[in-house]
Amino acid sequence: MTNQTGAAQRIADRVVGKAKKLAGAVTSDDALRREGELHEQKAEAALEAERLEATAQQKAAQADLAERERELTLEEKELRDKELLEKREAAHEREIAQQESRIEAELERTERRVDTQEAATESALSREQAAAAAERSEGIRQAAVAEEEARRAENRAETYEDAAESK
Repeated sequence: MTNQTGAAQRIADRVVGKAKKLAGAVTSDDALRREGELHEQKAEAALEAERLEATAQQKAAQADLAERERELTLEEKELRDKELLEKREAAHEREIAQQESRIEAELERTERRVDTQEAATESALSREQAAAAAERSEGIRQAAVAEEEARRAENRAETYEDAAESK
């Protein structure tokens, strides 16, 4: 029932109720008077039902709004958390790249030192001694390379551990 139809019906029930009450009072017909009172009570009950329906709709709208606000708050938090995580990951990647660059530079320096030592050793020793020195230098170089790779792996592992702990 629309509001206009409901309002018209309530007015009609009141008018009919008043008329029947008046007619019952004039004719001393208690049944007619009670019927008039029932029409008036019906009009009041319909009005109260409309009020309760309006209140229920308002509360439902407020609940919907509160739920949407809660969802938006959660979405904002998720976005902030995601952004923070991306920043942390980028920082860790930069740190790893810097460590790798340092290790590469150190490896190059070590290889140059080994090459320099190898050249000096070769020039100072005879062929046999040069061959033995070359083997030794190659072993030293390989050991240095392995050592540098081990250090690089340790640095990466520490960086990943740090990243895992910070999450």
